[in-house]
Amino acid sequence: MNRKLSRLVHRAEVAIRGRLVPNWRAHRIEAEQIMGHVLRLLNIDCVFDVGANNGGYALMLRDYCGYKGRIISFEPTPDVVVALQKAAAGDPLWNVHGYALGRTEGALKLQVHHARHGSSFLPVTDDVAHLTGNKIVAQVEVPVKTLNAVFPELQKQYGFKRAFLKMDTQGFDMEVFSGGLDVMPLFYGLQSELSIHPFYKNTPIWLDSLKEYEKAGFVLTSFIPSSSDQPLRLREIDCVMARSN
Repeated sequence: MNRKLSRLVHRAEVAIRGRLVPNWRAHRIEAEQIMGHVLRLLNIDCVFDVGANNGGYALMLRDYCGYKGRIISFEPTPDVVVALQKAAAGDPLWNVHGYALGRTEGALKLQVHHARHGSSFLPVTDDVAHLTGNKIVAQVEVPVKTLNAVFPELQKQYGFKRAFLKMDTQGFDMEVFSGGLDVMPLFYGLQSELSIHPFYKNTPIWLDSLKEYEKAGFVLTSFIPSSSDQPLRLREIDCVMARSN
């Protein structure tokens, strides 16, 4: 194929792809491909969906990643839990738990944002506090459990053997991780949102989080861009990791 014809074919491919793939999910295709591939290679039979929000991640696994195993979702925001339960209602292998996971068991005050996906136990940084979505509309005390405590109970109940840990907890991932160090060898992979330029105060920087995950026996598989706040500045990125032994 000569160069001129090759360029014409390429332009046609781009045009067709733009028509076939909706804008709302175009940026997710790479994540879908990576997660489908990783879950298959690791033979995962249970995904711990920590920070589930209204179920978008679980639905992605079902609809676009080909994942058919169990999903256990954790979400503490009261009104969001209702939406999450509705999303999971027709799926017998999708279970919902309305509490948070953290470093220690007890209760914490959750700051509920106007944009619910941003709700967090941590305050936002000063440079994003003015954004409408970050307006705090309520503060609610929610129960917090640890992975160390709930993992054995859930494994006994559901009988899974190869678990994957997904964390998207608005700056709280390392707290979730630290509360599961005893059972972390039983996870065969993880996905975590890393802060490059933090949205939340007191959030570990991405390199520090990666070091902790590596200490626990995970190796880096992929990075997935998450969010940017300027055209040329990446703010957050997801890491996907697999157990090295």
